[in-house]
Amino acid sequence: MALEHLNPKEKMTIYLDSCIFQDLKKEENSILLNLIKNDKSQNIYCYSEAHLFDLTRDSSDKKFVDMDFIESIADDNCYHYNKKICFEYLTPKEYYTSFEWPDSKNLKAEVSVFAGFENILKLIPLNFNDFISPEQLPIDCPIQFTELLSKTTNFYDFTSAMLDFTENLTNEQKSFKEFIQYLHKNSLVGNIYEGAGIKGFDGEKITNKQEFLQSYSNYFIKEGEQKYRYNLYTDMYNGLEIFGIVKGKPKKQKMMNLINDGRHSFFGGFCDILVSKDEDFLNKTKFLYNAYDLNTLVLNITEFNAYLKKFPTDESSILELIKEVRETNSKKAETEWEENGTHFYLKLLDKTFYKYFNAVTFVFENDIESYYFSRYSNSFSTGVLTKQINYVASRLIDELGEDIYKKHTFTPTEIVDGEWCGRNWVIGETIVSLNYSNGMYLRFYPIISKDEV
Repeated sequence: MALEHLNPKEKMTIYLDSCIFQDLKKEENSILLNLIKNDKSQNIYCYSEAHLFDLTRDSSDKKFVDMDFIESIADDNCYHYNKKICFEYLTPKEYYTSFEWPDSKNLKAEVSVFAGFENILKLIPLNFNDFISPEQLPIDCPIQFTELLSKTTNFYDFTSAMLDFTENLTNEQKSFKEFIQYLHKNSLVGNIYEGAGIKGFDGEKITNKQEFLQSYSNYFIKEGEQKYRYNLYTDMYNGLEIFGIVKGKPKKQKMMNLINDGRHSFFGGFCDILVSKDEDFLNKTKFLYNAYDLNTLVLNITEFNAYLKKFPTDESSILELIKEVRETNSKKAETEWEENGTHFYLKLLDKTFYKYFNAVTFVFENDIESYYFSRYSNSFSTGVLTKQINYVASRLIDELGEDIYKKHTFTPTEIVDGEWCGRNWVIGETIVSLNYSNGMYLRFYPIISKDEV
């Protein structure tokens, strides 16, 4: 999704990388900070446990000041992971004090994520002569490259020449980088990854997303092992560097940075917008989001600044919704399906209503037509936040008044064990029902009998 295609009228969930929070504390970024604080009335800013992992490296009390600063922007909108994705209304300090954190000086558990890679890579045979015969090499191939071909026997040899977690590249690594460029130029790299079992990737770009995700993820799951998707995703993020698929700048690649970048990338995928100034992080995240077909918008600070200058006014109304249905009915369906004889046709809207609804689904059942508005978004998130429910419910209550059950102001305590009574109104011969199931929906259906009201 490009910035120009972003609908600024949606109530976006926005995730700022740790480096953005740090920069926002600087006086020279006070204008940007004010833009963000003004935008909080329009959008929902979130943080995650990854921010807390970053702060735990600081053994001083300064980290608590940083927690307060994060709260001043992201409030209590907290993502974390405990065998499944969790969203809770907890401030950074509340989340930090909710359990005992590992000793930041003991990195053994964190670094262990890399320990198995070396053995994995050494078990993958990679003899360049199996993929590139002497006849394929152009006559202008430099002699040092042909010598390097003969020395490489496994994938570890291949990646170790590309990896560098120190400040300087060795002469051999510099030569290897030039060698890879040479192989790209002559369309020979794809064979190397195919031979290593990574399919759907030609050495520069993904050519088949399904093949790539399946084959690439296989390296991080032992036979018979069940791995939580959080761990699998962060392993795959780290592996982009290990396998040389998306290589970062040498000065950047310290292990703890790389590990926590994967965490931020994962949680960012549950939001609508992810912002960072870290070019390596942005490139790796864009690569994986593309592989997963996520439409989470990944922005650098300049692009985000441009987004913040679009302050829309929400002019949604029931009349506008009904008008949109009439104009949308003739458009081609984005997707359609059938369940137990009921036909569904989902169509995207040109506008976003009540900062949430950007799609309408027409339902045909027993010659009865109804429709409901929902949100169409291809991110890791499949749920809805109570703050989003509150905004939509409040707007509709202001417009339509209390519902048929005399319910008025929404409070989060109404939702018990994932169930909500919702809000229901009658407009003419139509029942209008607001509720949620995973995502929020606003349904319009005709009154068939008084018993249904």
